[in-house]
Amino acid sequence: VIIIESKGNKFQTSSVNISVGGILLADPLPEWVFGYCTITIIKTLKGHKQESVQLTCSIVENQPPHRRYRVALSPLKRKEDRVKLHNWLSTSNSDT
Repeated sequence: VIIIESKGNKFQTSSVNISVGGILLADPLPEWVFGYCTITIIKTLKGHKQESVQLTCSIVENQPPHRRYRVALSPLKRKEDRVKLHNWLSTSNSDT
């Protein structure tokens, strides 16, 4: 599950593809999502346990209106944090 928050609004969707650099969303972003936003990535593990991570993202530029499916994750400053996020995202048995 992907939740994007911008200016007090929330948009929920799922991901088609996800990496440390960005996310390809299953549904296009609403028009009110622009600039920098807060993104929460929630994955469900075996036994219905959920884990989440909250990051800053921005909308990838040059996408046609009503076809904005890509968001870029803001780079993490510490290499340790990037490795930790990569390992968290690549954990099997997840559904985001």
